Amino acid sequence: MTNDSIADMLIRIKNGYMARKGSVEVPYSKFKSELVKLLAKHKYVGRVEEVEKQFIVHLNYEEGKPALT
Repeated sequence: MTNDSIADMLIRIKNGYMARKGSVEVPYSKFKSELVKLLAKHKYVGRVEEVEKQFIVHLNYEEGKPALT
């Protein structure tokens, strides 16, 4: 795994927030699993589901504003 895959995950989350989406899909890796769990723990993202070698990351909005800016 390269750092590009981590950057890709973070960009997908950022773009999802900018487009006001409810969730985004991210390809699975063990490292990304730990990172996205950490983001969820600190409430930067909502619920995280693992589905067939990918994550569905639900995005949090507080008073209509993205939880992560």
